[in-house]
Amino acid sequence: MLRDKILGFFSKKLEYETFCDPLGNFTIQFPKHWKFDSDVAVVDGRYTISFDSKDIDFTIAVDANLGENFDFDKYAHMELESPTAGIIASISKGKFRGMSEYSREFRYQSQGKDFFGGGSMFYAKPLVFSINWSAKEKDREKLTEIFDHMRNSLVIHQNFSISSKSNKL
Repeated sequence: MLRDKILGFFSKKLEYETFCDPLGNFTIQFPKHWKFDSDVAVVDGRYTISFDSKDIDFTIAVDANLGENFDFDKYAHMELESPTAGIIASISKGKFRGMSEYSREFRYQSQGKDFFGGGSMFYAKPLVFSINWSAKEKDREKLTEIFDHMRNSLVIHQNFSISSKSNKL
């Protein structure tokens, strides 16, 4: 039954729709049949919006946080290279739409299964944005296409709206 769901998921052409961040900081396209939490909580200048497949174990999260007056290179290395139990990660530096970017890929095992993940972090002053994903290694090739589509559709808006106080929208 799960096998049929996965095969059906990969055989149909995905339709995407555009998500507009309720704080006005970004837009992104996501698969139309996926779900996301419409409640956004800003805590200590940070919030995350996760997009989840209803059919398979796959999540993509966009994270935004205040990063004024700090060393982005040092922060990115600390966040992306910090050792997490069982995770092997490699990072690289680049550009995303003219912004400094760090990307990483990682592997780990959980409950006897191999997982793969990745993501990008970039600095759109004064906010640091991250887009990350993880999935079972066996689904890597097909799911990488979805992540790449979502990452490439991400548009950062320059009218930043975020509060360093705890808010719920």
